[in-house]
Amino acid sequence: MYHLIRPMLVKEIQKARAPFTRCRIATIFETDKGLITAHNIEYSKHNFVHAEASAVEVMKMMGSKKIKTIYMAGYGSFRIKGVSPCLECFLLIKPYLNKHTKLILFEPNTLRKTMAFNRLEFERSYSNQSYSEIKGQNPEQISLELHKKTLLSDTDIKFITSLRLIGLEKGIHFYLTGSKSGRGGIGSLILKKTRGHSDIDLMIVTKREPQLIEKIFSDELNKYYQIIKKRSTCNKFTLLAKHVTK
Repeated sequence: MYHLIRPMLVKEIQKARAPFTRCRIATIFETDKGLITAHNIEYSKHNFVHAEASAVEVMKMMGSKKIKTIYMAGYGSFRIKGVSPCLECFLLIKPYLNKHTKLILFEPNTLRKTMAFNRLEFERSYSNQSYSEIKGQNPEQISLELHKKTLLSDTDIKFITSLRLIGLEKGIHFYLTGSKSGRGGIGSLILKKTRGHSDIDLMIVTKREPQLIEKIFSDELNKYYQIIKKRSTCNKFTLLAKHVTK
Protein backbone atom coordinates (compact mmCIF):
# COMPACT_ATOMS: atom_id res chain seq x y z
CA MET A 1 0.00 0.00 0.00
CA TYR A 2 2.84 2.39 0.85
CA HIS A 3 4.18 2.32 -2.71
CA LEU A 4 0.86 3.84 -3.78
CA ILE A 5 0.43 6.23 -0.86
CA ARG A 6 3.95 7.70 -0.92
CA PRO A 7 3.77 9.35 -4.40
CA MET A 8 0.29 10.66 -3.60
CA LEU A 9 1.65 12.31 -0.44
CA VAL A 10 4.58 13.81 -2.36
CA LYS A 11 2.19 15.34 -4.89
CA GLU A 12 0.00 16.71 -2.11
CA ILE A 13 3.00 18.21 -0.28
CA GLN A 14 3.85 20.10 -3.47
CA LYS A 15 0.38 21.66 -3.41
CA ALA A 16 0.78 22.88 0.17
CA ARG A 17 1.42 26.57 0.82
CA ALA A 18 3.36 27.50 3.96
CA PRO A 19 5.16 30.84 3.40
CA PHE A 20 5.19 31.65 7.11
CA THR A 21 6.09 28.43 8.94
CA ARG A 22 7.76 26.82 5.90
CA CYS A 23 6.31 23.51 7.08
CA ARG A 24 4.28 21.87 4.36
CA ILE A 25 2.00 19.06 5.50
CA ALA A 26 -0.03 16.53 3.53
CA THR A 27 -2.46 13.86 4.63
CA ILE A 28 -4.41 10.98 3.14
CA PHE A 29 -7.46 9.57 4.90
CA GLU A 30 -8.40 6.04 3.94
CA THR A 31 -12.14 6.07 4.63
CA ASP A 32 -15.23 3.94 4.08
CA LYS A 33 -15.85 6.05 0.94
CA GLY A 34 -12.33 5.86 -0.46
CA LEU A 35 -9.12 7.92 -0.23
CA ILE A 36 -9.20 11.61 0.66
CA THR A 37 -6.11 13.78 0.10
CA ALA A 38 -5.48 17.22 1.61
CA HIS A 39 -2.71 19.71 2.42
CA ASN A 40 -2.16 22.75 4.61
CA ILE A 41 -2.53 26.34 3.41
CA GLU A 42 -1.25 29.45 5.23
CA TYR A 43 -2.91 32.74 4.27
CA SER A 44 -1.17 34.67 7.06
CA LYS A 45 0.48 33.98 10.42
CA HIS A 46 -2.93 33.84 12.05
CA ASN A 47 -5.09 32.56 9.20
CA PHE A 48 -4.39 29.01 8.06
CA VAL A 49 -6.05 25.68 7.38
CA HIS A 50 -4.48 22.40 8.49
CA ALA A 51 -4.44 19.43 6.13
CA GLU A 52 -6.48 17.28 8.52
CA ALA A 53 -9.18 19.94 8.86
CA SER A 54 -9.53 20.09 5.08
CA ALA A 55 -9.76 16.30 4.88
CA VAL A 56 -12.52 16.24 7.51
CA GLU A 57 -14.54 18.79 5.51
CA VAL A 58 -14.28 16.57 2.44
CA MET A 59 -15.41 13.59 4.55
CA LYS A 60 -18.52 15.52 5.57
CA MET A 61 -19.35 16.38 1.95
CA MET A 62 -18.87 12.73 0.90
CA GLY A 63 -20.99 11.43 3.76
CA SER A 64 -18.07 9.36 5.01
CA LYS A 65 -18.42 8.03 8.56
CA LYS A 66 -15.19 6.19 9.42
CA ILE A 67 -11.43 6.54 8.93
CA LYS A 68 -9.50 3.31 8.48
CA THR A 69 -6.01 4.81 8.24
CA ILE A 70 -4.52 8.30 8.52
CA TYR A 71 -1.33 8.92 6.56
CA MET A 72 0.71 12.05 7.36
CA ALA A 73 3.84 13.45 5.69
CA GLY A 74 5.60 16.79 5.40
CA TYR A 75 8.47 18.88 4.13
CA GLY A 76 10.40 21.30 6.34
CA SER A 77 12.79 21.62 9.26
CA PHE A 78 11.09 19.38 11.78
CA ARG A 79 11.22 15.83 13.13
CA ILE A 80 8.72 13.09 12.43
CA LYS A 81 6.49 14.13 15.35
CA GLY A 82 6.02 17.45 13.55
CA VAL A 83 3.81 15.80 10.94
CA SER A 84 1.41 14.38 13.53
CA PRO A 85 -2.00 16.01 14.08
CA CYS A 86 -2.19 18.86 16.58
CA LEU A 87 -4.68 18.54 19.44
CA GLU A 88 -7.30 20.63 17.66
CA CYS A 89 -7.08 18.45 14.54
CA PHE A 90 -7.18 15.28 16.60
CA LEU A 91 -10.45 16.43 18.19
CA LEU A 92 -11.86 16.98 14.68
CA ILE A 93 -10.76 13.51 13.62
CA LYS A 94 -11.76 11.65 16.78
CA PRO A 95 -15.50 11.15 15.96
CA TYR A 96 -14.49 9.29 12.77
CA LEU A 97 -12.12 6.81 14.39
CA ASN A 98 -12.90 3.16 14.95
CA LYS A 99 -11.09 0.61 17.09
CA HIS A 100 -8.92 -0.49 14.14
CA THR A 101 -7.90 2.99 12.93
CA LYS A 102 -4.15 3.48 12.43
CA LEU A 103 -1.99 6.59 12.24
CA ILE A 104 1.00 6.29 9.87
CA LEU A 105 3.66 9.03 10.04
CA PHE A 106 6.19 9.32 7.21
CA GLU A 107 9.67 10.68 7.89
CA PRO A 108 9.73 14.37 6.84
CA ASN A 109 11.34 15.31 3.52
CA THR A 110 12.50 11.82 2.49
CA LEU A 111 9.32 9.86 3.26
CA ARG A 112 11.53 6.77 3.44
CA LYS A 113 10.76 5.62 6.98
CA THR A 114 7.38 5.29 8.65
CA MET A 115 6.04 4.94 12.17
CA ALA A 116 2.69 3.28 12.85
CA PHE A 117 0.39 3.77 15.84
CA ASN A 118 -2.84 1.99 16.64
CA ARG A 119 -5.95 3.89 17.70
CA LEU A 120 -5.44 3.25 21.42
CA GLU A 121 -1.82 4.43 21.36
CA PHE A 122 -2.31 7.76 19.65
CA GLU A 123 -5.65 8.50 21.34
CA ARG A 124 -4.02 8.09 24.74
CA SER A 125 -1.16 10.37 23.69
CA TYR A 126 -3.67 13.23 23.24
CA SER A 127 -5.42 12.67 26.57
CA ASN A 128 -4.83 14.84 29.62
CA GLN A 129 -1.96 13.51 31.71
CA SER A 130 -1.42 14.05 35.40
CA TYR A 131 1.52 16.33 36.15
CA SER A 132 4.79 14.51 36.79
CA GLU A 133 5.73 16.41 39.92
CA ILE A 134 8.95 15.23 41.55
CA LYS A 135 8.49 15.17 45.33
CA GLY A 136 11.59 13.24 46.42
CA GLN A 137 13.78 14.79 49.10
CA ASN A 138 16.88 12.59 48.74
CA PRO A 139 18.78 10.98 45.82
CA GLU A 140 17.13 7.57 46.21
CA GLN A 141 13.58 8.95 46.28
CA ILE A 142 14.17 11.33 43.37
CA SER A 143 15.84 8.70 41.19
CA LEU A 144 13.03 6.21 41.84
CA GLU A 145 10.38 8.78 40.91
CA LEU A 146 12.16 9.72 37.70
CA HIS A 147 12.48 6.07 36.69
CA LYS A 148 8.73 5.59 37.21
CA LYS A 149 7.41 8.84 35.74
CA THR A 150 9.76 9.72 32.88
CA LEU A 151 11.58 8.38 29.81
CA LEU A 152 14.97 9.69 30.93
CA SER A 153 18.17 7.72 30.43
CA ASP A 154 20.31 6.78 33.45
CA THR A 155 22.64 9.74 32.83
CA ASP A 156 19.70 12.11 32.43
CA ILE A 157 18.21 10.86 35.70
CA LYS A 158 21.48 11.56 37.53
CA PHE A 159 21.57 15.06 35.98
CA ILE A 160 17.97 15.93 36.95
CA THR A 161 18.41 14.38 40.42
CA SER A 162 21.43 16.57 41.00
CA LEU A 163 19.52 19.69 39.89
CA ARG A 164 16.62 18.79 42.17
CA LEU A 165 18.93 18.44 45.19
CA ILE A 166 20.65 21.76 44.42
CA GLY A 167 17.23 23.35 43.99
CA LEU A 168 16.05 22.11 47.39
CA GLU A 169 19.11 23.70 48.97
CA LYS A 170 19.03 27.01 47.09
CA GLY A 171 15.30 27.64 46.57
CA ILE A 172 15.28 26.85 42.84
CA HIS A 173 12.34 24.87 41.47
CA PHE A 174 13.05 22.74 38.39
CA TYR A 175 10.15 21.30 36.37
CA LEU A 176 10.62 18.67 33.67
CA THR A 177 8.42 19.19 30.59
CA GLY A 178 8.31 17.87 27.01
CA SER A 179 8.55 14.36 25.60
CA LYS A 180 10.90 12.89 28.19
CA SER A 181 8.47 13.82 30.94
CA GLY A 182 6.02 11.31 29.49
CA ARG A 183 3.56 14.16 28.90
CA GLY A 184 4.70 15.10 25.40
CA GLY A 185 1.88 13.57 23.36
CA ILE A 186 3.00 11.94 20.13
CA GLY A 187 6.57 12.98 20.97
CA SER A 188 6.56 10.78 24.07
CA LEU A 189 4.98 7.94 22.10
CA ILE A 190 7.74 8.12 19.48
CA LEU A 191 10.41 8.27 22.16
CA LYS A 192 8.99 5.14 23.82
CA LYS A 193 9.05 3.24 20.53
CA THR A 194 12.50 4.32 19.39
CA ARG A 195 14.36 5.26 22.58
CA GLY A 196 15.83 7.89 20.31
CA HIS A 197 17.39 11.28 21.05
CA SER A 198 15.24 13.93 22.66
CA ASP A 199 16.10 17.19 24.38
CA ILE A 200 15.57 17.63 28.10
CA ASP A 201 13.08 20.46 28.49
CA LEU A 202 13.18 22.25 31.83
CA MET A 203 11.24 25.09 33.37
CA ILE A 204 12.67 27.04 36.29
CA VAL A 205 10.87 29.07 38.95
CA THR A 206 13.10 31.02 41.32
CA LYS A 207 13.94 34.41 42.76
CA ARG A 208 17.65 33.70 42.70
CA GLU A 209 19.99 35.71 40.47
CA PRO A 210 20.37 34.65 36.79
CA GLN A 211 24.15 34.32 37.12
CA LEU A 212 23.72 31.60 39.74
CA ILE A 213 21.29 29.67 37.51
CA GLU A 214 23.71 29.79 34.58
CA LYS A 215 26.63 28.66 36.72
CA ILE A 216 24.67 25.73 38.14
CA PHE A 217 23.71 24.59 34.65
CA SER A 218 27.22 24.97 33.27
CA ASP A 219 28.70 23.01 36.16
CA GLU A 220 26.12 20.22 36.00
CA LEU A 221 26.26 19.91 32.20
CA ASN A 222 30.03 19.55 32.37
CA LYS A 223 29.75 17.07 35.22
CA TYR A 224 27.33 14.67 33.53
CA TYR A 225 27.81 15.28 29.79
CA GLN A 226 31.44 16.46 29.60
CA ILE A 227 30.44 19.64 27.80
CA ILE A 228 33.64 21.67 27.91
CA LYS A 229 32.59 24.76 25.98
CA LYS A 230 30.13 27.23 27.46
CA ARG A 231 26.67 26.52 26.10
CA SER A 232 24.52 29.39 24.85
CA THR A 233 21.44 27.26 25.58
CA CYS A 234 21.69 28.40 29.18
CA ASN A 235 20.50 31.83 28.06
CA LYS A 236 16.85 30.74 27.88
CA PHE A 237 16.99 29.66 31.52
CA THR A 238 18.60 32.99 32.43
CA LEU A 239 15.85 34.93 30.67
CA LEU A 240 13.18 33.01 32.54
CA ALA A 241 14.95 33.63 35.82
CA LYS A 242 15.08 37.36 35.05
CA HIS A 243 11.36 37.36 34.37
CA VAL A 244 10.53 35.59 37.63
CA THR A 245 12.67 37.93 39.73
CA LYS A 246 10.82 41.06 38.55
